[in-house]
Amino acid sequence: MNILVFALLGDKKLLSKLGPIADNKDVDKIYLVRKLPLQGRKIVCYSPPMFLTKSIVFSELYRLLVGLYISMIYKPKYIIGIYYFFHSLLAGIISFLFKKKLILLVVENPRLYERNKNYFKLLKKCYKVGVRGSNSQRYLESKNIEKNKIFIPQNVFEITAKNKSQNKSYDLLFIGSLNSDKKPDVFVEVVAAVKKTIPKICCVMLGDGKLKRQIFKQIKSLSLEKNIQVLGYRKNVDEYISKSKLLVMTSQTEGMPMVILEAMNFGVPCVVPNVGDITDVAINDYNSMVINGLNIEHFSDAIVNCINDQILYKKLSNNSLKTIADNKEKYSIKSIAKEWKKVIK
Repeated sequence: MNILVFALLGDKKLLSKLGPIADNKDVDKIYLVRKLPLQGRKIVCYSPPMFLTKSIVFSELYRLLVGLYISMIYKPKYIIGIYYFFHSLLAGIISFLFKKKLILLVVENPRLYERNKNYFKLLKKCYKVGVRGSNSQRYLESKNIEKNKIFIPQNVFEITAKNKSQNKSYDLLFIGSLNSDKKPDVFVEVVAAVKKTIPKICCVMLGDGKLKRQIFKQIKSLSLEKNIQVLGYRKNVDEYISKSKLLVMTSQTEGMPMVILEAMNFGVPCVVPNVGDITDVAINDYNSMVINGLNIEHFSDAIVNCINDQILYKKLSNNSLKTIADNKEKYSIKSIAKEWKKVIK
């Protein structure tokens, strides 16, 4: 069987989504429509010419026409939309026109679409809806999405033994796009609050985005130039994770970010907000410190306690490693492929 996919995700995350599907022996080809080319097992990727990507109208029209072409020529059995509303809408249109089964993967917090009634109407018409965790599942059920339609397709996370570095170059690590959803400005404010107790606090921020210039201005205005390094996007995040004491997230919305698992794999505890499906993995006072809301004082207190209380830090670190060991099978491609085989038959 063939499958048609409309997606907006980075290469690594998308391959993590498509890998278990490709593992299904009944799947011949995955016809992928996205902005940039992607190579992968069983993947045939269609991307618009660069001059079309400058216009949303033309790029979306390209995706629609390519979707129609693939549906007529290769006759996919399932249509999958991943992440972006327009991708979900295109998948829905193709599914309706060719009477194919529609699967939508909501990789972020579905509460983001709370005011978009059309999105929930589309979800109700799906064959299956994939979410990142139990909180998202309960939320969709509260929106009258049938329980038997909802499933949780985990991302593949290859767990390998990591050396727990004793030499820490950084106290705090921020990894994420410098945009409004990730709230990097809140992270900077948290560092300013922590500095009052730990004057030599050393932090690093990895990521690029629209708020980068604003973040530099904020760091300067709070006299944090010696406390925070902004290094931009980095591929080798493992190097920075292993050299950091704590991973700090200040997002106002999330699905189930894989960076938490990446940190725990090094025994690095996380200080995170209680949003999305984070608490499926991050358990307060066990392997992480979970903060309700984006309260600067609460974040600061939790960070100071973790850094100054070695008994607490060791407990969180050891339990982070235990969490990874206990969930090794859950995030394996073999296990996730089994879940997908229940959906794609």
